[in-house]
Amino acid sequence: VRSGGSHVRADSISIMLDSGKVSTTSAWDRAAGAVVRNGGYDIGGDSVWISSPGERLREIRVFGDGIIRSPFDSTTIDTAAVQPVVDSILTDSTTADSTTSSTADDHERDTLWGERIIAAFHDVDSAGTTISRLQQITAIGTAASLFSRQVERSGTTSPSITYTRADTIVIVMRTDDTTGVLEVRARRGAQPVDGVQLERASLRRPAPPVPTGGARREDGP
Repeated sequence: VRSGGSHVRADSISIMLDSGKVSTTSAWDRAAGAVVRNGGYDIGGDSVWISSPGERLREIRVFGDGIIRSPFDSTTIDTAAVQPVVDSILTDSTTADSTTSSTADDHERDTLWGERIIAAFHDVDSAGTTISRLQQITAIGTAASLFSRQVERSGTTSPSITYTRADTIVIVMRTDDTTGVLEVRARRGAQPVDGVQLERASLRRPAPPVPTGGARREDGP
């Protein structure tokens, strides 16, 4: 089913009309989960609710085991934009000499999880045509995010993966680019946000020396 510019797949779908136009869409599928695809984003969960007054997409809400995956060509996140409300190890993992490029592996899509997910959209003008673009994503309850990016340190580019866990994660998109991320905020009540950032360059270890010469001793059974 197509609703407000979104493609919806589920066992059960309910559509409400206002003046002959789709205003809200509800979809649920306890077995396989309801799935919404919009602008390359894949959004899924036990049930999905879409608000599209006048057939202009405004909001997608996901309830139960929510997940949202970015488009394959998504611009990745700069961890300098990560702003935890309470605490996060990510604040110590990005130095001033690191920059982010906009390349991403097609097989590594940025992903956000949460018991509930709210994706807010707004209208923008694109070459004289009004289109809906993603404005903000909020994951609530057992939230987690996984982002891949390229970082440059001292002239060397290295793949990096950032994983964050929190009660709530908010992703604010750039206003002029629906696949670009402006900032990420994470919070977990009185407890610190946790996560990890891995860079291939930092994981490299010198290979152990290969023994040369001398007798080789092997222990028997």
